[in-house]
Amino acid sequence: MTLRFHRVSFGYSPDRPVIQDFSTDIGPGRPTLIIGNSGCGKSTLAKLASGLYMPDNGHIVANDSDLAEHEARSVRQTIAYLPQEADLFSGSIRDNLLMAKPDATDMEIARALAGSASTFVADLPNGIHTEVGEAGGHLSGGQRQRIALARALLQDPKALILDEPTSSLDPGSAHLIIKTLKMLAKDKTLVVISHDPKLFDKDPVGVIDLNPPRTQSGGRK
Repeated sequence: MTLRFHRVSFGYSPDRPVIQDFSTDIGPGRPTLIIGNSGCGKSTLAKLASGLYMPDNGHIVANDSDLAEHEARSVRQTIAYLPQEADLFSGSIRDNLLMAKPDATDMEIARALAGSASTFVADLPNGIHTEVGEAGGHLSGGQRQRIALARALLQDPKALILDEPTSSLDPGSAHLIIKTLKMLAKDKTLVVISHDPKLFDKDPVGVIDLNPPRTQSGGRK
């Protein structure tokens, strides 16, 4: 899937645009990093890309189809967005994963967990049947983030957009997540918001720097 932004503008009030006249193409093959200072519009751009927000002007097109012409549910089936604060609900880890694919097999669940969370889940007394508590309160922030990523992997979207996916993780867990994201980027559109422009080390990435003057490097223009 290729996400195409064509002269997109968006603001939370008419006189204060956050994103203005923004154009770019983002596709599979390598990760695309969105970087910039706090308040520059990184999360706003991610929500636009995932269809959670609609632009005030311009168009966002996914595989030649304007996102504005589709129902939100349809967009979320093909474009997954993971906010910095993972969204879990009361129930077991398994229950939360099955929200992405209710008919998932045990093998599919295990495969999704392997990319982000299998180690810590296996160490829990009740494993995948562990109750996470209200809003995932029985888990740490990093554990919630890893379960949310596993849920997105189970969904198998065509595009995956992540907001600071390693911010709550220890170095070992962060390394596992980055390795998984590199593999996903080979055939999925992968957009990652990060304060760290070297998140993927020396691997080739597209970079959208929202700090003024806005710049792009290594991406599709």
